[in-house]
Amino acid sequence: MSVKDLCQEIEQRRQQALERKASPYPRNQPVASDLG
Repeated sequence: MSVKDLCQEIEQRRQQALERKASPYPRNQPVASDLG
């Protein structure tokens, strides 16, 4: 697995986490903790 693959996987997981988080608590602006 290359670094690029790893970055893509992290990005996908982060996106999924944000979508799950955004469903019950919609926010216009992501907070610093969301961005890691």
